[in-house]
Amino acid sequence: MAAIQPEAVRTAVEGRVGAQVTTLDRASTEPFEFVRVPTHSPVHTEYAVGCPVSNIVDGLQGDRQKTGEGCFTLTEIRVGFWWQVTKERVAGVAAARAVETSVRNALVATGWTTDFHVLWMRRETSTGNDGWLWLEQTFNAYHLMPLS
Repeated sequence: MAAIQPEAVRTAVEGRVGAQVTTLDRASTEPFEFVRVPTHSPVHTEYAVGCPVSNIVDGLQGDRQKTGEGCFTLTEIRVGFWWQVTKERVAGVAAARAVETSVRNALVATGWTTDFHVLWMRRETSTGNDGWLWLEQTFNAYHLMPLS
């Protein structure tokens, strides 16, 4: 397992979502933290990926860390998107859930590099302005983070 920075994990996840979930049009140019705010002007089928937290995984390396070896790290990954629900609310929510499932399947599928492993953790849904849903999923990526 090669050492990889959390931002490289975020970039890889963003690329996988863009390549495999064709219902979502494009990654947001705004940071994740701004896109998920309900006052943000949502864009239908635009998604955002953020990595708000990285922590060392306790107990796997003892109490020593050496430059060049890296430390075993858990990085939280959040993937979210806005979905506009039209008058057919039940069908619109069902379509949004199908896209959410596609995101989850794309990220927990095999085929990642051996640099990190992704596990699904939870999902959250909230509403924005009338007719908008924010669907967010949290994943954990386990990887070596370089120490320099």
